[in-house]
Amino acid sequence: SFTMFSACHVACNIRLALVVKTWTVPTTLIVLISLLSYWVFSAVFCNMSPSFVTVMYDVGNRVFGMPVYWLCIIIVNAMAMLPSTIQLFASRIWYATESQQAAVWERLIVKMLFRAQLKAWVEGAHIAANKVLPDPNPGNGTIPSGANSSPHSKPAGT
Repeated sequence: SFTMFSACHVACNIRLALVVKTWTVPTTLIVLISLLSYWVFSAVFCNMSPSFVTVMYDVGNRVFGMPVYWLCIIIVNAMAMLPSTIQLFASRIWYATESQQAAVWERLIVKMLFRAQLKAWVEGAHIAANKVLPDPNPGNGTIPSGANSSPHSKPAGT
């Protein structure tokens, strides 16, 4: 029961986090404090005197160290959030309002334009990096006198 109550507490906080549209510092702190205060309170409450808390004594110490407890919280919350997440995405895809559809198309167009600009920039940089200088003596195919084939080679006769 302690594991399921912990999973329910985490599920409520995750659902709250998914519903919030504008995140501010107080909103973030409230969610984090809610999660942390539950586990701190549980640890303190489960370690009280056995005469005061007979059923819950030492449950926190045993449960917090078990990987099954944490895995159960993760799996239960993933399964609990699945229907609302599917409903949210389905409503955005199939039942979107005109303004939502326009926003999706706008993001898609901006993304396509950005990719096109990036591709043009990369191709332009590639062409500029590999640009071949025009031949100073077109037609005869020989290197003009005084010109070396390599900038590091020594002039002839030295």
